[in-house]
Amino acid sequence: MKLGERLHQLRKEKGIKQEELGRQLGVSKSTISAYERGKCQPDFSKLVQIARFFKVTTDYLLGVSDEKYTELYLCETFCGPASYAELLEMLEGLRPETRRTAIIALQALSCREQMMRKPAGKKTEKAAYTPPAGGTEPPSDSKV
Repeated sequence: MKLGERLHQLRKEKGIKQEELGRQLGVSKSTISAYERGKCQPDFSKLVQIARFFKVTTDYLLGVSDEKYTELYLCETFCGPASYAELLEMLEGLRPETRRTAIIALQALSCREQMMRKPAGKKTEKAAYTPPAGGTEPPSDSKV
């Protein structure tokens, strides 16, 4: 399925008119019509905006993949927000190599946040893991 067909299908599923979609994306109704008919293609930034609006992947829009939704969208939709205890339980339920990857990803995000808060020119010290109140230490088999 081509981009225009996918866009038309998503718009119909959402129950909105071309005019409304155009307003949401900052383009005219005729531009949406041209996208849907394959007369022109959105630029990269507009493609990303369309994907975010419909909560689908750009690969899906482009017809590269039939996987419509991102993992994040599926998690937010079907799992909902998790408490610290639920997150720890999820982490403990992962295979050891997957758990290590998740811990490294969390550490990278934490480091990024710390760096964004620090004024330029100050060195960042390596932070030790501190569990949330009432939380537990990471599983002992994690070598991170």
